[in-house]
Amino acid sequence: MDDQGERYEPGPVVRFFHAVAPWVALAVVVWMVFTAFVTFQRAPRPTGGVTLEPVATSTPSGTTTSTAVVITGKEAVVVVKLKLRALPDEESEILATAKAGDVLDILVKDAGHYYKVRDASGHVGWIPSDAEFVTVRDKK
Repeated sequence: MDDQGERYEPGPVVRFFHAVAPWVALAVVVWMVFTAFVTFQRAPRPTGGVTLEPVATSTPSGTTTSTAVVITGKEAVVVVKLKLRALPDEESEILATAKAGDVLDILVKDAGHYYKVRDASGHVGWIPSDAEFVTVRDKK
């Protein structure tokens, strides 16, 4: 109200600003959150000893894939008796057997849920990577 008791009415510019400003502020906040999310998604991740390099692996059908990942500094402790196989497949030739408690060096993690490992005798083969079969830990 002014000195004469009349109510003050804001002009069109002030009304426009009052109507638009909250929406502009909301758009800026959404843009900042989206930019932060995209930046986070594109940021390199610590690999914890995993080198993300494609490795050529053979499948039972003879085709070559490159969906494996080289793993360094990790080992698998066998939980139950396992067969080291020539290929990452349950039907593949058995190269050696690892008993419960054996420690195997992990060489490669295949996308098909297998580890390529080396046992204490030097045998290199594939074992399932499921937690019920092996426990993965840092090398001692």
